[in-house]
Amino acid sequence: MSHLRRHWLALMLGVATMAAFGLTAGVVAGEEPGSSVKEAEGSAAKEQEGSGSKEVEGSASKMKELLKHTYAEVNTEALEILVRLKVPMLIFDARTGKYDDGRRIPGARQLSPEATDRQVAGVVESTESLIVVYCINVECPLSRMLYLRLKKFGYKNVIEYPYGIEGWVKAGNKYEMAEGSEVEEEGSGPKGKGSAEK
Repeated sequence: MSHLRRHWLALMLGVATMAAFGLTAGVVAGEEPGSSVKEAEGSAAKEQEGSGSKEVEGSASKMKELLKHTYAEVNTEALEILVRLKVPMLIFDARTGKYDDGRRIPGARQLSPEATDRQVAGVVESTESLIVVYCINVECPLSRMLYLRLKKFGYKNVIEYPYGIEGWVKAGNKYEMAEGSEVEEEGSGPKGKGSAEK
């Protein structure tokens, strides 16, 4: 099977699965989670007060910009199905530095929202690849920032999982630990299924 045909079939399977199981697309300013500019600015302001880090400086103005865009998102149930069916896709965790505790949705890798087009091209084979991005939870702006960065670089099939690693674990799903990360002793989620896989 040709390389192009494989990508086409993978894309069609992904689109069909997502259509059946919960992919939504809409204007950010009109939908949950984090639908209002005030909520986004408040969250960003709290981060700034708590850390004073360069990573969160200017978050309020960045969030205003992010909220102007239309985006696609996938819910937890749909992502569970995509992972279980091993739909060809790339999953990126947008957390960096102290915000990254090493927990990963199975198969995910870390990719910074500040990644250059060259860095992205080094980990994403094609602009047609199906890509899912996430961060901590619905209040975290990093996945939205990475989403928009990838779209700016010409990647066509990018989806945000807005509930992040916290939503994934809370739903009782297993997670992996990134290389070099220590497994938490109390890593179990609801129903005892949230423990780290090795």
